Amino acid sequence: MKPIDTLKNNEARKREVLSAAAASGISVAFGSPIGGVLFSLEQLSYYFPDKTMWQSFVCAMVAAVTLQAIDPFRTGKIVLYQVEYSSGWHGFEMIPFALLGIIGGVYGGLFIKLNMLVAKFRKSNANPLRDFPVLEVLFVSVLTSFINYPNTMMRGQNSELVHSLFSECDKLGTDDIFGLCKVTTAGTISMVSLLLTASGLGFLLTTITFGLQIPAGVILPSLAIGALYGRALGVVVNLSQKHHPTSFIFSACEPDIPCITPGTYAIVGAASALAGVTRMTVSIVVIMFELTGALTYVLPIMIAVMLSKWVGDAFSKRGIYESWIQFNEYPYIDNKDDTPAPDVTVSNIMTLIEEMVCIDAKHDHTVESLRTLLDNTTFRGFPVITSTSPSSNPATSTPFFPPDTSERTSSPITASPSTTTTPPNTLLGYISRTELTFALNLATTITSPATDPNSIPTTPSISRNLPSSTLCLFTHSPQASPLTTLDLRPWMDQTPITLNSESSLQLAANLFQRLGLRYLLFVQRGALKGLLTKKDLWWVLSAKENREGRRGEEGFVAGVGVLREEGGGDGGGDGEEERGLLAAERGAANDGGRIRSNTINTLDSR
Repeated sequence: MKPIDTLKNNEARKREVLSAAAASGISVAFGSPIGGVLFSLEQLSYYFPDKTMWQSFVCAMVAAVTLQAIDPFRTGKIVLYQVEYSSGWHGFEMIPFALLGIIGGVYGGLFIKLNMLVAKFRKSNANPLRDFPVLEVLFVSVLTSFINYPNTMMRGQNSELVHSLFSECDKLGTDDIFGLCKVTTAGTISMVSLLLTASGLGFLLTTITFGLQIPAGVILPSLAIGALYGRALGVVVNLSQKHHPTSFIFSACEPDIPCITPGTYAIVGAASALAGVTRMTVSIVVIMFELTGALTYVLPIMIAVMLSKWVGDAFSKRGIYESWIQFNEYPYIDNKDDTPAPDVTVSNIMTLIEEMVCIDAKHDHTVESLRTLLDNTTFRGFPVITSTSPSSNPATSTPFFPPDTSERTSSPITASPSTTTTPPNTLLGYISRTELTFALNLATTITSPATDPNSIPTTPSISRNLPSSTLCLFTHSPQASPLTTLDLRPWMDQTPITLNSESSLQLAANLFQRLGLRYLLFVQRGALKGLLTKKDLWWVLSAKENREGRRGEEGFVAGVGVLREEGGGDGGGDGEEERGLLAAERGAANDGGRIRSNTINTLDSR
């Protein structure tokens, strides 16, 4: 997307393209265009409007049609393991199908926990290959080869293995390269032991390989593992039916007609394993339905997926993707998460105004001074306030750093009887770094010259080639000339979402979850009191889980209100969006910061 400016510079369009790309990927990987759209909706997108769904649908459809026309496998099928079933299922099979769902949930819960342990070890200093990723990949590859080769089921590619496990024996014929259709009892038992052993080895190896610095996913390995133990259970049920055909359990089976299809158990097992790992539901059912084309097996797949998710949620509410997001400390707040926030007010958590960098509308700002502000900070935006202090000299204009409370009370400002007293630090709005940078660049360059050189620009879309000493305004000024000043109000959010500074943290967390906010301003009678970012809230909600080991042996407590390190990089890097909009050094926290730190320590010890 880098060569295309409309995508590179537009985050909304970029997210839409990524959603459509994910849908097309699932479409060609599983031959499931509708499943790809549902995968993008269920797993990837925080906000999924109708426009994005339509674009994802078109992209998935075009990808599937293109692959069908190319026919890479020369079989007329989109994927190698696409199968069709000619027989249905019986009511007594609902019990083994439900058992597969439970096994899938246990597999998913254990897989996530073990994979997170491996990831922590890989990131720790105890890992001798931590700084040698190529050697680590080579070591895991050699280890995988030695472990897999003795087992016949592990020698082939996953796509070939899954196709054989899904297929019926009468359709495999001479393509039974894994020996799945043995007719003798002894051969069947040995084959079941190979299936279960391969499933266990695949489980252990996948927990190690997922997270390596290679393009290796978890969807197809999980399908293969689930198909292995699902096929094993199907073979056991089929063998039991053949040895006890007159049992009341198998009374629904017709004589001299195959009653059990082990391949269907592989399908249900694969769906349960994938649901246990990813915690997806609807998209998995649709993918499996489109993969097999058997509408009659939708109900068993739905039951297995539902039970797998329930059992997996008993281990952890997070799927594998959410667990990795948490492990990498990305500020992701799930809008479906109903975990209660600490029972405190936001004033104990938020970044106080004394620790923030704000833009004071009463000060005289120029294009040069605002660019200096952008160059000297890496914050993603600035609250715009009007203070009760006198206006500063334009030549020495600087960003407003709110004074301490003691200074404000010791230097009161008396208002004339004819004017209305306004509260200190009245909030006027919020301007983001992107909008401010764009407005300044647009005002100081010529990209769309006006036809009349004497015309006054009335819209922010016209460039004006203003000098760097031009006065910038954040409030209405009747005396200001539009030819010699720059009005930044069109670029400022004059109605940002705010809450009272004494509101509960749970209310603030609900706003972040439901509205997808990146920041939230807190006021009291119109005066700005503080700010809370998504990163800060994430620190608070993750305090108990990440208490140990994040900052060395001394540990850390999330959300204490201290500043995140600004770090390297350019002024507008993506890293700062994750760090928040705080403004004080960690060691320079004031008494209010220490009080908030004690509050979180108390919460963390409960």
